[in-house]
Amino acid sequence: FSTYDTKHPSGRACGGTAILINNRIRHFPLQEYKTIHIQATSITLTDTNTTISSIYSPPRHNITKSQYLTFFSTLDHKFIAAGDYNAKHTHWGSRLTTPKGRQLISATTSAKLDVISGSQPTYWPSDLKKVPDLIDFAVIKNVKREQLSFVSSHDLSSDHSPTIVNFLPSFPIPELPINCLPNSRTIRIRNPISS
Repeated sequence: FSTYDTKHPSGRACGGTAILINNRIRHFPLQEYKTIHIQATSITLTDTNTTISSIYSPPRHNITKSQYLTFFSTLDHKFIAAGDYNAKHTHWGSRLTTPKGRQLISATTSAKLDVISGSQPTYWPSDLKKVPDLIDFAVIKNVKREQLSFVSSHDLSSDHSPTIVNFLPSFPIPELPINCLPNSRTIRIRNPISS
């Protein structure tokens, strides 16, 4: 495996992103994107020419449409940019819409990008007065929704549910051979029926 990361520009232990990828997957890293508004780690998958970006946007900063568009312009013509946007909009399943969410939806609309989510809360505040909401999702460009599945995992104890985005490339995946030792006295059954 290879690990790529982007730290917060202040150098303090806050924010930042990372990508862990199997070395059998042909790829190359892109330059890290590091501002106080957005930190992102990005790689391009060589076989599909698709950029995968892990993004974090701290909650305390407002971001303009222009700042979002500047970031998305660094990701080439085909990408999946997933992570913690800390932006809420009912369009992707949040309970309410925030100024940050309005700016992001305006940027994605003008750049003809798509937003996908698991439509379930991903943030679980420790303050009981706050309500869980959806702030972790993906922005995509030139990737078909049918190639992606979006699942929230509840395996870790954090205020965020880890979000798993599965990407099924458009090229055919070779079928693995069936392991069997047939001979003249055996019959191969492809789909046995269990009792």
